[in-house]
Amino acid sequence: FQYNILNYIKMITVVNATFFGKEGPHLIKLPKQPQFDNVEYKFYTNKPEMVEGSNWDVVYIEQEDNLRKKAREIKTNIHAFEPNSDYWLWMDNNCQLQVDPNEFLSYLSNCDIVVMPHPERNNIIEEAKILYEWKPNQSKGIQEAINKYYEEGYVPSDLYETKVLMRRNTEKIREFNKIWWEQIQKFSIRDQISFPYVSWKTKTFINTFPGTNSRSEIRFQWKNYIPYWGEVKRV
Repeated sequence: FQYNILNYIKMITVVNATFFGKEGPHLIKLPKQPQFDNVEYKFYTNKPEMVEGSNWDVVYIEQEDNLRKKAREIKTNIHAFEPNSDYWLWMDNNCQLQVDPNEFLSYLSNCDIVVMPHPERNNIIEEAKILYEWKPNQSKGIQEAINKYYEEGYVPSDLYETKVLMRRNTEKIREFNKIWWEQIQKFSIRDQISFPYVSWKTKTFINTFPGTNSRSEIRFQWKNYIPYWGEVKRV
């Protein structure tokens, strides 16, 4: 018997992690996703009822505190939770696929990560300034992180929106994931701050999807070279 590598079926695991406190009945359920071959959906949560009747497979985790940080752990350190997947496609809980994610593999033809470009800002300094102005309660550790990155020689350049993020399961990406999660633990829960640094640190080339799924017309004025990206719908 000769094994034909072309017969190897590659599995894409679409992942979301959302943990709920005592918000009440206004909680938003995850949108139902279309079914495709070799694509599975995994929802890590403490509220399985949020996907009842959908095609998300629930992974129940009992979690009562540090809800956002636990979700970040699963998002960044995904290989520790889904080690057998060939590809991980993270999507925020307001995103719905409009195409077969197997089509996204073309974006990974010369790299191991593809992510959405940031629709407004260009680097982590601009991002940090906005966070300090708009969300000061989420800005803890950002200054310390940026100081460390500068000391190591990192020069802020690109900025990404990690709402939709696809990674290939490779040794290099597992190392990327590990360092990304370490930065969140040590500095800031805002993963978009540490993502470009980790790319630089690990010498990982980042590809971008051809646009964003933002609804804001102002964003298109600021970065009018980014078209509306219809492969993932914001619901």
